Amino acid sequence: MRTPDKRTPTRRLRDALGYISLVNAALHLACSKLERDVLLRFILDIMIDALGHCVDVAALFTRTDSDLALVAWRGKIKPPTHPPDTVLPLLQSQTPQDLPASACLPELDEDEKALVVPFRVQGEVVGFACFYPAASSDMDDIQSEVMSALSAVCAVSIRMMNLYEELARRLEQVEVAHRRLIEQERLAAINLLLASLTHEIKNPLTSAYGLVQLLQEGMEATPDALERLSRGLKRAKDLVECLLKYSKPSKPRKVVVEAKELLEEPASLVESECRSRRIRLVRRYQEDIYVLANRRQMSDVFMNLMMNAIDAMPRGGTLTVVAEAASEGMVCFRICDTGCGIPEDKLPHIFEPFFTTKKGGTGLGLYNCYNTTKQHNGRVEVNSKVGEGTEFRVYLPAAEGRR
Repeated sequence: MRTPDKRTPTRRLRDALGYISLVNAALHLACSKLERDVLLRFILDIMIDALGHCVDVAALFTRTDSDLALVAWRGKIKPPTHPPDTVLPLLQSQTPQDLPASACLPELDEDEKALVVPFRVQGEVVGFACFYPAASSDMDDIQSEVMSALSAVCAVSIRMMNLYEELARRLEQVEVAHRRLIEQERLAAINLLLASLTHEIKNPLTSAYGLVQLLQEGMEATPDALERLSRGLKRAKDLVECLLKYSKPSKPRKVVVEAKELLEEPASLVESECRSRRIRLVRRYQEDIYVLANRRQMSDVFMNLMMNAIDAMPRGGTLTVVAEAASEGMVCFRICDTGCGIPEDKLPHIFEPFFTTKKGGTGLGLYNCYNTTKQHNGRVEVNSKVGEGTEFRVYLPAAEGRR
């Protein structure tokens, strides 16, 4: 026998609204955190709790494609996997309805009653719950309203769960398409690489081979002929070395290093070159900032950028190298020149393999800079104006300083 509820109707209604609000918040959170089966059992347990008394059997059916199917149940008797046709007309209502228990549970007597609670969202039935023994007559007006409100909350949660699952499927499809696109781009890059490599290596080797033949036929080995032979072989050698870096980039072994040290090593090496070309070298290093990096690899990156900057100033100018803290836990390295600049239409292509604006360049230097920086979880940005100069910015993740 149930204990009479001594709360006033107003108090009961206020408590019921608070309960429904908590359930709504919990279900919204659970939709994104719980697995489907766990969430559906959770919904069924909430409905049993709201019913207010023990039930022998509780079942939850939700829509799968165009059909309703059993997704969760409690009790000793397992309901059928699909509801009988006698249940479906009751689902057009928003309020709980009674049904002969045998309609849902064939093993029960015809005279027994079961309670059917429809789940509807915007006029669409997304499922229903069935409880035995229970009937609408067992509930007063407030209990009936609470059950109807909970059914609406649970219906929205089931719809959200379906939307999350659909979103997950779409994201997986996008990820698969993204991987395919990357693979296609990789294959396209390899095809471009092979075509460019064949052309780039063939020319210096053909020239060198022709000179060797002439020497074999008795042509005098003049200093000019030997110089051309040396230039052709050196170009082929440089291309092969760059190709090796491109095809088999080594995984960097990183250590904590002060940011200014990565710039100072290449800066000291290009200092004499700057003086001979009437280029002023300006250093601006922020103290006590550190990065996790492979010293040799990143020094090579900055050496390449500095040499490019020097080549861009044949009539002299200013080369500025900067190391400074940046936002979002990054350290920024800036290589700035006052040289000829890069045309706007060429800027989007400068990191592509074999693209070069320098006569005699391999077209792999900036690509290797980009690739090495990416392996360090960094990025490279560039600003340039023709006739004013170019600024390369290399960002690397900051690290804690040495202890």
